Amino acid sequence: MEADEEKSLDINSLEVKTVQVLTFKLAGEEYGISISEVQEVIRPTETKITPIPRAPKGVEGIINLRGKIIPVVDLRKKLALRGESSEDRIIVASLDGRAIGLLVDDVLEVARIPLAKLEAVPELAFGVDTRYVKNLGRVGEKLVVILDLTALLAEEGRGGEAHG
Repeated sequence: MEADEEKSLDINSLEVKTVQVLTFKLAGEEYGISISEVQEVIRPTETKITPIPRAPKGVEGIINLRGKIIPVVDLRKKLALRGESSEDRIIVASLDGRAIGLLVDDVLEVARIPLAKLEAVPELAFGVDTRYVKNLGRVGEKLVVILDLTALLAEEGRGGEAHG
């Protein structure tokens, strides 16, 4: 069982495996990442984002968080979403010992999603890039796009595309 999976009891006292996901808003839609990948959530006002020249697409810069230098990715830009970022929160996430800051519009909640409510990403129209999407989760009537932090970090580790 993965670290972010846990057992909880449903109304009929049957064991149901769930996954915990930190949900957040981007461009008016709900997204999430596994809670096991989240270290903390901070406000951009708590630490200055220092721009890096010729950084890969979506990388806003770096922050110094208690002596640790962490790259910050604007998920709105990284995922090619429209609109201006309100830069309301930075989710500091970690995977395999590497930290990354994820700039999002707002952090909502930690949702427990039964594994039965997770769905694979459907085949989409030509040209739609789903490489950062792990799966889709149903939380009540809402659909949450669960991002694949491994894919996101792997591209940042390769340097991605530089911009001027």
